[in-house]
Amino acid sequence: MKKCICLFLLFYARQLCCFSQTTHSGNVLENLYFNNHEIATIKWDEYPYVNPVDPKEKRFETFPQALLRNRKGLFAAINGTGRLYKAVRNNQQISFERLDSTFYFGNNFRSLIFSYKDTIYSLGGYGFWKANGLLRYYSEARKEWENVPLNAEIPLLTDNKFDLIWFDQRLGKVYFGFICRENSVTNEKGKSPYDFECYVLDVDTKRWEKLGSLDNDLRNNLVDITNFTSGYLGQLIGFKDNLLLLNYSENRIYELKAETRDRIVRSPAFNDPISSLFFRDSILYIGVMKKSLLDSFVITKDNLISTDRRIYYIEANENSKNSGFASFLSPNFLIVIISTFFLILVSILIFKKRNIFETTNRKKLKEILPSNPNNFNVFSQLEADVVKFIAENSGKGIMTSIIELNRILGVSKKSTELQKKQRSDIIMSINKKYSLINRKSKEIIQKRRTDFDKRTFEYFIDPEYQIEIMKSFRQDFGSDAQ
Repeated sequence: MKKCICLFLLFYARQLCCFSQTTHSGNVLENLYFNNHEIATIKWDEYPYVNPVDPKEKRFETFPQALLRNRKGLFAAINGTGRLYKAVRNNQQISFERLDSTFYFGNNFRSLIFSYKDTIYSLGGYGFWKANGLLRYYSEARKEWENVPLNAEIPLLTDNKFDLIWFDQRLGKVYFGFICRENSVTNEKGKSPYDFECYVLDVDTKRWEKLGSLDNDLRNNLVDITNFTSGYLGQLIGFKDNLLLLNYSENRIYELKAETRDRIVRSPAFNDPISSLFFRDSILYIGVMKKSLLDSFVITKDNLISTDRRIYYIEANENSKNSGFASFLSPNFLIVIISTFFLILVSILIFKKRNIFETTNRKKLKEILPSNPNNFNVFSQLEADVVKFIAENSGKGIMTSIIELNRILGVSKKSTELQKKQRSDIIMSINKKYSLINRKSKEIIQKRRTDFDKRTFEYFIDPEYQIEIMKSFRQDFGSDAQ
């Protein structure tokens, strides 16, 4: 009887531990500073951990920043700059001192920064009109970033919203659910820059490996994904009002049990718009810097439900297809030949008809548009100002907000309905004129929903047109477009 009671108490204590939650006041920076447990990365966010003192560096204080913790200390990095800082404690306050001597910036926006074996790495990023797949490490001796040779360059970007990224800190492997091949120079026109193939980089061996194709449900619902953080069990994400753990090494998708999920989503820190999430072993911490609030939850495999879904799927073996000369002699082969010939004939007729249509349209265009197809003087001054402003922002990796667009259009103090109509009219006019001049069906000014409010939009220039647009502005408007 005593044995049964003891077993029951042990089981109850174990369950209580699994679902435990602690909410208390505490400075997130102090928690990270005094605990030397390694935390590979705390993703880019808008909180200004670093406030540059140098007037030349002040322009970076609004750039996203990230935290890292290894046995050498607590570090902060500024997105897109290569600037690296180390936390120090003076007069009971934690501040950051700059370590690097980097001068140039702008080639690693939206990169993944992480620490492994007490070395800080930066992977991928966007700059100079393209995404890259470079792995860089911070050299303490030279105080600069050095490239690490890899077996391949897989260009990738982090978006901080629907990222599918997991860093397995124990094995030094970085997993990506999909990659982005943004390159305004070489990208095929009309082709999506996203490659929905899963890859893993082994930091120790410096080798990339392709794993398979991303699950269709995740691929088709990227906007429903919220990337929270990486832990030893996998990547924690929000997906369709649920919390999932993606373990790429096992190729398994886990759901959090309802009790655990409800405790997390009801916590004050989790619901704050600016919160920092990180794992220490099996403990998930959620902190809010401004409020000195820190929640913690124990999450083990006992809190997870294994699903039958996979993160990625390996393509079917090509050897399973029928082969051999005998297959060409089957009755179906004749049907295939006839069908192919018929499709070719129809395609030729459509192509000829399309050529006639395009020739007629070109004659009409010459009557109403300038003879130079790249002449931007067809735009009004207001339209030119809008294109120039959005293009310059896009070149810096920055989206243009509706507030900025309203300011350029001079409707900031007008009604919401009038602002919306003016924005819609001028964007539509710009896209239509550019399509007619250059005979391209794709819109140059595109929009997407903002991360913080899905009801509003932000605008950007399609990367494949940015260089062409800026060159045209320099030719047509001279020094004003510089």
